[in-house]
Amino acid sequence: MFKIKLWTLKVKTEAFVNSTTFKEKLGFVKSSAISITLGLLVGILFIFCNGENGFGFLWTALSRALTTNISRTLVYFGVYTLIGLGLALGFQLKIFNMGGSGQILSGLLMSFVIMNSIGNETKNAPLIFFVFIISGMLISVACGAMKVYLNVHEVASSILLNWTFWYLLKWYMTVTGTPTASPVLNEHMAMMGNSLWSLCVLLALLAVIVTYIIATFTTTGYKIRIVGKSSTAATYAGIKSQYYILIVMALQGLFISMAGYFYYFLIQGSITFNKDLVPQLGFDGIPIALVAFNNILGVVPVALFWALVKEGASVAITTPQYNSLQPEIADLIFGIIIYCSTLYVLFVKFHLIEKIKQMIYLEKDVLKKNKIKEYKMEIKTQKALLKDVASLNELSSIKEEILATPKEDKQKIKDLSDQYREVKIFHERKYQKVIADLKQNIVDTINNGYKEFEQKTIKGLSINFSNHKAGKVFSALDQVIEKISDYDKENKAVVKQECEILITEAEIQVKELKAQYLESKKEAKEFLKELNANYKINLKNSDEEQKINIKKEYFEKIMEVKDKYDRLH
Repeated sequence: MFKIKLWTLKVKTEAFVNSTTFKEKLGFVKSSAISITLGLLVGILFIFCNGENGFGFLWTALSRALTTNISRTLVYFGVYTLIGLGLALGFQLKIFNMGGSGQILSGLLMSFVIMNSIGNETKNAPLIFFVFIISGMLISVACGAMKVYLNVHEVASSILLNWTFWYLLKWYMTVTGTPTASPVLNEHMAMMGNSLWSLCVLLALLAVIVTYIIATFTTTGYKIRIVGKSSTAATYAGIKSQYYILIVMALQGLFISMAGYFYYFLIQGSITFNKDLVPQLGFDGIPIALVAFNNILGVVPVALFWALVKEGASVAITTPQYNSLQPEIADLIFGIIIYCSTLYVLFVKFHLIEKIKQMIYLEKDVLKKNKIKEYKMEIKTQKALLKDVASLNELSSIKEEILATPKEDKQKIKDLSDQYREVKIFHERKYQKVIADLKQNIVDTINNGYKEFEQKTIKGLSINFSNHKAGKVFSALDQVIEKISDYDKENKAVVKQECEILITEAEIQVKELKAQYLESKKEAKEFLKELNANYKINLKNSDEEQKINIKKEYFEKIMEVKDKYDRLH
């Protein structure tokens, strides 16, 4: 039965990979990858402008981050995973918690208070860790409470709390005799044995797994998603939106505070007060969550990349070949990548590859191209009419009547002015509606034409093969699932044999379909090769008027490919 269940899993996986949902999510991944790559290229270009080898700098940064500084890189990975996870949860509910730095500072403040009382020995680590994260959670929940009960926006309250705890911590350090910098923290309080990164990464990954399970497979997670999509609809459905907002903000405080604990105990070591600058750690998670599209699992790879760049760039700047660069260049490159990565929305909305394919298609489809030109000319005409709407006879006559009316007759002037305004708005909206319809006609013409082009050309062979294959496989899958879902142990051997026969038959049918498809594709390619060669020759030896007819004839022939060579009717 194991092989049968493995086959059903394989079929379901293939179906999911080919589904619209998966392709949509894959589009998000592509958009994130493109935006990050763009950021890297801009950063590399900036280094070249400074007279250094940008690609060499990037290679040095990544190699150092993955070798000599792997421990610190992994700590950064755990820290960024926790911060990104916390902010991604909030963004799913449209909660913009900008108080990560304040929550971390509150944890630091309470930790120093406790350590000044009982010491910073490793044995006190559990207590300090507990106090640190509870402090951050309370501050985050306080912001949530102000949002829920006092209608105070979380952005305003959280940013103000950032500065409040910055000055509280600064005041406390001054009172305790260390006004410029805090005492050095004991890194062993955040370590597991002698490993610098193990505890941090373990808790980060555990947090991701637990959060994903709760968010995906539990009623609580479902209710949180409903509240995020529409708090009003959630309220009408009997879901206590306020309760779930407070829960999510508590979780944000938990994850961000955990990140802050590991960051200051394992990486930073202390905090300085020479300048009044709130630590940026709480804001570093924003681009991580955004680039991951607030996806809980997506946060992990993005956090890993952020960790590699952050640690690698700061180390590469200290190497002999790049010591001519300013120390701030590492943070600048990191900032450039963060900024460019936030442009992911452009890549999601603007499907560049799809647009290019459509442009190539339009160059072939002369009729559709001419139709679109007609629409564009009509749009220009309508825009001109919209611009000159005041010159319409109806409006001109009203205007003349206004001018002819004595100034003393204010009521008539007012009535005529209102009439003029209403008529003008009517005609403006009429032209605007026509323009909008024409623009939509252009979009529909391109989309429908391109869809038909895909279905009738050589790609249509592939689409048809996929449809026939799915029909054979899913027919067998339904029968197999029906047989294995409910059977007696005594009949196990019989059911197994029947399922194996169904699977074997389906696989044979698919192989036959594939052979026919490949043969059709081969013949179609040969036809197109000859057609393209003749097309180029005819196009070269013809005048402009003949070229149009040649293009039309060429397009008609490539649109016949699928029907002409498809063997899977």
